[in-house]
Amino acid sequence: MKSFKKAGLLFLFVIVALVFISCPTEPKLEQKYTVTFDSDGGSPVEAQKLSSGGQVERPKDSVKENLCFAGWYTADGKLYDFDYKFVYSDFTLKAKWQAEVTYNANGGKNKFWIGEGRNFSFAF
Repeated sequence: MKSFKKAGLLFLFVIVALVFISCPTEPKLEQKYTVTFDSDGGSPVEAQKLSSGGQVERPKDSVKENLCFAGWYTADGKLYDFDYKFVYSDFTLKAKWQAEVTYNANGGKNKFWIGEGRNFSFAF
């Protein structure tokens, strides 16, 4: 009789343990991050919400009158590489702009770009 009680208690313990093991735990909330695009006076670009480890999708280039879009840059001034970067925090990418200068010299048409922080002068 004692062995039936022990077997019954063991069976009950196994059933209770299985119930607790099979009960779903609270699901982990997926961490989301926001990548914001500062167009620096250009046309607006919508922010992207991404899961941790997600990859930012390259947005359409912003447009700014009389300037050419030069790329999206990080806070430390580096061109953002959309192919090899993954998101693990919120951050902002800022647009950089260039002006195209065309001039005629010695019978030929020449062109160059002026970006932020670059000075130039002409001597005639």
